[in-house]
Amino acid sequence: TEEEKNRNELNAIDEAIRIMAEQKPDTIFGHNTEQFDWNFFDVRLKILGSSLEEISLKYFKHPIYKRKKEAILKLGGEMETYYPTIMWGHNILDSIFAVRRAMALNSDFESANLKYATRYLDLKKPNRVYVPGGKISTLWHIEKPIFAFNNENGDWYRVTEDKPLKSNYEVKTGRYIVERYLLDDIWEADKVELALNGSNFALSKMLPTTFPRVCTMGTAGIWKLIMQAWSYENGLAIPATVPKRRFTGGLSRLLKTGFVENLCKNDYNSLYPSITLTWNIESPLDITDIMLHLLE
Repeated sequence: TEEEKNRNELNAIDEAIRIMAEQKPDTIFGHNTEQFDWNFFDVRLKILGSSLEEISLKYFKHPIYKRKKEAILKLGGEMETYYPTIMWGHNILDSIFAVRRAMALNSDFESANLKYATRYLDLKKPNRVYVPGGKISTLWHIEKPIFAFNNENGDWYRVTEDKPLKSNYEVKTGRYIVERYLLDDIWEADKVELALNGSNFALSKMLPTTFPRVCTMGTAGIWKLIMQAWSYENGLAIPATVPKRRFTGGLSRLLKTGFVENLCKNDYNSLYPSITLTWNIESPLDITDIMLHLLE
């Protein structure tokens, strides 16, 4: 019944949160989890008469919640926004962010799909099991051993008179095949995340910010934090945070109206490291003469 379905779904989400609390991992990640899985938990729990905060407080001292203020994912010269999931004392990462950032740097990297990413990065599991989305639920409920399964290459099929059991194949249940599919999904996501976020993890050990933020911020932000950390360690003053005020945009001089080709955009504020090094730009505020050395 609809009531049973809702109760089972509520129990499943509750169980997932309970396992996280029991395992106490430093980092929790998945592929496309910020936009889908965590958002799914948040929305469905509200529909089911509960909330992510209410469920999580059964197992955590502080609630898990979706932040109402958007965070920025920097992708090369572009940016996207998303609502981050906050879990006090834990890092929540999404491996699809790492893949998207790699795609921004490498035009040969064509898709953020996990299956494609593992192939491109040569991380594909040799005996990876695949189950079409429409068959997952049906297979899960088949607890009779009526499927042939090959553990060497992950291939499987239903045993019939026309398709008898082949050599090197074992008889398995539909539930076993779905479990293998889900575990292999996690295995590949883990390998992709490790391959692409290794440098971010190294950076997070020297920057005064969180691991998830390092995995989503841009180069300019990273340089700002490197200089901030260096200044602090060397006893130099760090300016107090200026209160934010409304900003409607910069000065724009429009020399021609209508459709414009070959447009040139000038931004005098963007003195990025490459420009600074190319023209050997020194700042009179850099009293220790360290900026250019750090950039080098």
